[in-house]
Amino acid sequence: MKNRDFNDPGQAQNYLNGCIITVGNEPVFIHSVRGEGRNLALDYGALDSPNARVSRVMAKDKTVDMNPVKLGMCCYFDSSTYRTFYVARYPARVWRVGLSRDNISISHILGKGEAGDWFDKIFTSPSLANCIRGKYDKLPKIMEAFENYRGVIPFSRRFAVSHNGLLIYKTLPEKVGSFSLSTGKAKLDENYQYLEEALQEDVQ
Repeated sequence: MKNRDFNDPGQAQNYLNGCIITVGNEPVFIHSVRGEGRNLALDYGALDSPNARVSRVMAKDKTVDMNPVKLGMCCYFDSSTYRTFYVARYPARVWRVGLSRDNISISHILGKGEAGDWFDKIFTSPSLANCIRGKYDKLPKIMEAFENYRGVIPFSRRFAVSHNGLLIYKTLPEKVGSFSLSTGKAKLDENYQYLEEALQEDVQ
């Protein structure tokens, strides 16, 4: 269900203020909620442009999608290092509406636990916007980045590679394979051959 019916303006504000949803398939940040019922309107801005002009759309507009956004690997360039986190949504027994400060989970990769200290840098950033869009660099471009920088860069929602040749899957506590900086090929270790189909899908 793309849209939601709210009992009253207060409930709509509680669910949507400060929430990330999509409008026209683009991730946006809801600044405020106005009106009620059929006249409920959302004031929003582009997620990857904090200073963008605030726009308004009716909540019932067919371009509005309040469903939880798609998430996964999220890459943040910090000075001279590419840092990658795994972003997910905490399950909750409430309406599944968008992504908010209350239900976002940001974790270090390789099983290193929560990355709450990175929240302010990632939430409402171009990095998270690209994660939601599913926009990732291909392996050849990642190889070029590693010629000058260090770190970990994802090539899909599920997989990432590092400058020192590790293939990483979501938040598994160890590498699942290797990545060749000379050929740009990713190869799974024997214990993780069950991920081969997923890997082949994601390197396309």
